[in-house]
Order: sequence, then structure tokens, then C-alpha cells
Amino acid sequence: MLFGKRKALLEHTSIRYTIFIYFTVSALAASLFLGISLYSRMAAQVSDTVIGENQILIDQVNRSVENYLRTIMKLSDSLYYGVIKNADLSGENINDKFTLLYDNNKDCVEKSPCFPGTARCWRQCLRPE
Repeated sequence: MLFGKRKALLEHTSIRYTIFIYFTVSALAASLFLGISLYSRMAAQVSDTVIGENQILIDQVNRSVENYLRTIMKLSDSLYYGVIKNADLSGENINDKFTLLYDNNKDCVEKSPCFPGTARCWRQCLRPE
């Protein structure tokens, strides 16, 4: 019954109308396919770009942290091997050496524990009684 109605409908329509319908449907299908294809390609490309940019940012942060840690380790080594190991804690005033190292590396050092003005504080930090 359904096929009979369609057949009767197609028999009464003109060829111009039938071509118009098929052309419109095929153009809509092609446009839809092209739109979905372009969207998926662009989404993948944007995703790859974001992943690449994030990796570059992570690498920059990693290099920055490594440089900071390397600088702090050098400062710690110079403080330990250059000042503390060579100092006589019973009589020598090492506060000036600590202050010099601190002043030269202020941009790397956030806070320094035991940095009031007396050498006695350094002795307490280095060798608690």
C-alpha cells in the first residue's frame, strides 16, 4: 500500500521536480559529509597543536626548575665547602662570609634560616649545643 502511494506520487510529479529533489538531497548529504570531515580534521589538528604547546611549556618549566636547583646546589656547596668546612666555629666570625654569599645570590634565595646579625646564631645552626 505504501509503495502504491509512492508510485502514484512519482507518476504525477514532473521530471523537473524529481531532479530538483534528488539534487537537493545529494547536495545536503555532500555538505553534511564535508562538514563532518572538516570538523574532525580540524579538531584533531587543534588537539595536536595544544598537546605540542603544552609539551613545550612543560619543557620550559622543567629547564627553569633544573637551573634553579642547580644554582641552589652550587650555593649550598659553596656555603658548605667554602665557608663552613674551612671555618673555625669557636672563634672565627663567619657571618660576613654568609652575608657575602647571600648578597651575591639574593635572587635565588627566598629565605635564609638563621640569618640575624650574630655569628653565634650561625654556630647554633651549624652545631646545636
